[in-house]
Amino acid sequence: FPRSRRRGRPGLARFAPCALPHTSGLSLHSRRSGPKTRRSHILRAAGPDEPHVASPTWSEAALDKPYDPTIRNEALEDVLDTPLPSHPKLIRGQLKNGLRYLILPNKVPADRFEAHMEVHVGSIDEEEDEQGIAHMIEHVAFLGSKKREKLLGTGARSNAYTDFHHTVFHIHSPTKTK
Repeated sequence: FPRSRRRGRPGLARFAPCALPHTSGLSLHSRRSGPKTRRSHILRAAGPDEPHVASPTWSEAALDKPYDPTIRNEALEDVLDTPLPSHPKLIRGQLKNGLRYLILPNKVPADRFEAHMEVHVGSIDEEEDEQGIAHMIEHVAFLGSKKREKLLGTGARSNAYTDFHHTVFHIHSPTKTK
């Protein structure tokens, strides 16, 4: 960054002293000299005396509290029974083949639309001897359409990806052809 942009930004060291005390670190001196010279520290990554490292065990206070599933379930049911807010212009539907869809009109960008299709299957659903098949099927479905080249000729952009739990196809296209 140019020096003028960095001036107003405080570094991590200004916020760290309270959260990361330097009692267990190895102190190193900066090579710069002058009134702005600061000491930097290298903290150990883990250890019982390190307050910045989260403990993987339950605290005694948490273990002393009795577990009451009825209280927890009532609160959970209240949350789950509350309907989620929805955009007033959101259109929901389902095709005859069972595919559910959502349509949300957009003003920006003008004269363009986006379509995303999310399939709830990914690499986690593969067996040991099927590794990579979800990604291969994504490519076959995505690149195998005869209409894809015609669509891309209109200025549309498309892509797809597969992760552990989903395969997503998306397209960004103008609403009018030239």
